[in-house]
Amino acid sequence: MDIQKSKMNNNISFLRIRPCDNDNEIYLNSRKKEGTSTFLLKSDVSVNTDNLYKKEFQTVSKDIHLYQ
Repeated sequence: MDIQKSKMNNNISFLRIRPCDNDNEIYLNSRKKEGTSTFLLKSDVSVNTDNLYKKEFQTVSKDIHLYQ
């Protein structure tokens, strides 16, 4: 039973989603230190997603047209 618990814990991932207000280096480094893994991209904020991906963040959007 203890072996099963150990293996199960290795398969759990945690996702911390925050709204993305900025894509500058200071903002992204701060979010990385606090454990953010994913940003919710707002349609009214302009960010360069390449900067987010370079820091290995994931992105989520409420608007499918944001990526076109």
